[in-house]
Amino acid sequence: MSIARASRIKNEMCYLRLCIDTYDGGEIRGRLFNAYYRDALFFENCMDMIRQIEYIFDNFDYPHSTMDIRSFETEEDKAQHPPVIRVRSAPTKELYSHNVSGDLATLRMRVMFRQNASWQGTLRWMEEGMEENFQSVLELLMLIDSVFEDE
Repeated sequence: MSIARASRIKNEMCYLRLCIDTYDGGEIRGRLFNAYYRDALFFENCMDMIRQIEYIFDNFDYPHSTMDIRSFETEEDKAQHPPVIRVRSAPTKELYSHNVSGDLATLRMRVMFRQNASWQGTLRWMEEGMEENFQSVLELLMLIDSVFEDE
């Protein structure tokens, strides 16, 4: 595999499509897609979304986290309920675009770095064609919330 192809494939790991289906008092619900995952991953709220995205990046070890996340959960506790997610060994061409939309909004997220126990990247609101950078998960959540300010 050429270096250019290897870097393109690795780059696809950090892109996610967030399909927001409901918004209720600052809480979102929807689906997220990645070219390496066969199925949509459903999230019920913001914390669920963050956990699933962090799990995806931890599985890829890309973007590499510069810090270990601390937890009150023991290793034995974690082993009792491992999430079951079907992963592709390489992305397929039709999955690059994920021609799906959220009922309320569709966002394309690119996490470029995981530094200082947070994420840094860009968020693109597909329907409006607007793109903003974020420097933390909190800033990401504030950007997502700003999509629904007028509702």
